[in-house]
Amino acid sequence: MENATLFLLLKQMDTRRRNQFRQFVFAPFANKHLEVQRLCEAVLQGAPDFELDKTALYQAATGDSAFRETVFNNLMSDLLQLLYDFLVWEQLQEDTMLRQDLLLKKLIPEDIPKASHRQLRLMERHLSGSSLQNGQYHYTAAQFNRHHDQQLLLEGNRKYDERLQRQNDHLDLYFLIEKLRLACDMTSRNTVVQAGYQCTHLETVRQMYRQLTTFHPVAAIYHAALLMLEQAGERTHFEALIRLLQQHQSCLPADELQVLHSYALNYCVKRINFGEPEYYREVLNLYQSMLHNKLVFNHQGQITQWTYINIATAGMRLGELDWTAHFLQEYRPFLPPDIRDNVFQHNLASLYFAKGQYRETLSKLQEVAFTDAFYGLSAKMIQIKCYFELQETEAALSLLESARMFLRRNKRLSGYQIRSAQHFFQVAGKLLRFREGRRLRPVIEKEVAQIQAEIRALSPLANRDWCEEKAGGLMG
Repeated sequence: MENATLFLLLKQMDTRRRNQFRQFVFAPFANKHLEVQRLCEAVLQGAPDFELDKTALYQAATGDSAFRETVFNNLMSDLLQLLYDFLVWEQLQEDTMLRQDLLLKKLIPEDIPKASHRQLRLMERHLSGSSLQNGQYHYTAAQFNRHHDQQLLLEGNRKYDERLQRQNDHLDLYFLIEKLRLACDMTSRNTVVQAGYQCTHLETVRQMYRQLTTFHPVAAIYHAALLMLEQAGERTHFEALIRLLQQHQSCLPADELQVLHSYALNYCVKRINFGEPEYYREVLNLYQSMLHNKLVFNHQGQITQWTYINIATAGMRLGELDWTAHFLQEYRPFLPPDIRDNVFQHNLASLYFAKGQYRETLSKLQEVAFTDAFYGLSAKMIQIKCYFELQETEAALSLLESARMFLRRNKRLSGYQIRSAQHFFQVAGKLLRFREGRRLRPVIEKEVAQIQAEIRALSPLANRDWCEEKAGGLMG
């Protein structure tokens, strides 16, 4: 397990970071064990795949041809611990505030006032120069005022000083913001997975918010988000959240902004599912804002396939096909390399379908390697829709049968995906067979009404909009 963790972490690193890790391992202060250094060298030579033989690694590290499992495991454990230490070192390099906080914790007890005051001024300068106003900022500001107060006490200053009061005020804001943030997280998860989380002291937190004497942008953002999550039918809270995010985005770090945007996106999806398709515009607006502010990327600097698909789908749904085509090309390099081509080709096929280029769609789908069950299923649904549009009923009905068999045999799809696809195949079959038959108009009207009622009743249903559109066109 430790070996697997070591290799997984190293795979996540680029060449520059792996080289820095090597330098860290070879630094005498961090590690003086030559065998661990040699092991590190041998392991890093296996980058980027790290398909290594443990016997060869052991021999490279120890020079001993007689493999000993216990010794090898201990060396690998030591190397993994050094990698953990390296990650801590990286975090310290990235977080100036944390570094200064830790320095002052060690420096002030040494009782060298000149050095302490210099570091306190540096920390104060960083705090005052920061645009952040989130909970972590206020916690750090409270720590700064605590350090300052401790320094004054060491110097024998027993008079009133505002630092103690500021420590209290910043801690109040830290508590308020973090409790509102946590309440949002709990409410969201309770909605998604019915987890049953309970945010304690929430009414006290609400009262604290109402009693704020000055406007606080981050507290207002999380308060609006919480109301939106609690009162899904009230649009004003959604609008308030979007407005506050636009006005005060610089007050929050990227990871918190990503979460808040996900709350807003989930709200829009819920409204769409309740039959309010106008929220597709809000979805695309949110994604375009996230693209502009580089909030679509994960910690590896990549865009997930689901974000990529959702953005493309919103663009196509709103008919912004040129914009969608540009997006697909521009952000293709940011997809994970192992799925990049499949995801791109699949979405390009969807774009061709949205343009009404059904032959090109079928041709493009032939370039997708269906190694993923989701893409295999999605491709079959697109193909069925193409055959329907091309009035190639026999090909569509034949594909329907193979698609149903695909569903029965595939164990990697979720229950939701299976039910949604089954319902689509059910409706598609009726649409196809209806179009082939000849009936008197009263019979046609009755059967169309039955199909439309079935579409409204089925849930979940993939491609609901398309099904409704085609059912509505049967009378023509």
